[in-house]
Amino acid sequence: MTSRDNVVVQEGKDHHPLILAELSWPEVADIKDRVEMVLIPFGSTEQHGPNLAVSADTAIAESFCNLASASMFPCLLVAPAVPWGISPHHMEFPGTLTLAADTVLRVFNDIVVSLVQHGFKRFLIVNAHGGNKEISGVVAQEVGNRDEVEFFGAAFLPDLIPGTGGGGLEPTVRVGHACELEVSDALFLRPSLVKHEALRPADFRESGWALHDTLQRFGIRSAEKMSEITNNGALGNATFATADAGRVRIEAAIGSLREIVSAVARSKQL
Repeated sequence: MTSRDNVVVQEGKDHHPLILAELSWPEVADIKDRVEMVLIPFGSTEQHGPNLAVSADTAIAESFCNLASASMFPCLLVAPAVPWGISPHHMEFPGTLTLAADTVLRVFNDIVVSLVQHGFKRFLIVNAHGGNKEISGVVAQEVGNRDEVEFFGAAFLPDLIPGTGGGGLEPTVRVGHACELEVSDALFLRPSLVKHEALRPADFRESGWALHDTLQRFGIRSAEKMSEITNNGALGNATFATADAGRVRIEAAIGSLREIVSAVARSKQL
């Protein structure tokens, strides 16, 4: 695995992404030394109100990684997505699946151990589900401290978007799930996920918001259920979503990722 800053920061032109699942083993062996970092998309299988398919988080993370890989070819290899995460707060809505935290840790550990054996040493979780933020950080600490791992980071996709992240939209209050922002990303990255005829704004359950807002104000995490603050599983107003807003958001996030990859590569040259 080499560190060439001038390669990392360049935008790829007309390249197909490097997707591990689509490569033969000789192809993996051939590109190994040109790959700066392995991206591991991390999502969930959980309800997204009437607005999106339950695979939304996983599909958004995976599609983002594929675009980034094509943009920075051949620096980023996209590993198969981890399609389940920490979603107990959505279990009142049918279709949601959730894993225990120790299961997630073991899954990522085994993925990285396998890839390290094949010569890859730098990894970044690209997570598109808010409920995975804490466990992603634990994974980065636990797995990243292995001697054979040069770098292990965990990114939350919305955090890669500078500023307010609206992509030209003026977000409504109480956004963050199946809202105009997430649906905009889906319209750009994977429009088949969007339930166009069923798009609805959040049906808020006002009785749950006083406690929710207080806990948020002090940064307190709890076992709060989505069903306590929304009747239809959505936040915000998905009817305001546009593919163009999604494009602006995702292109900005790719720019941030390019900067991260370059910084890691430079640090390993020192």
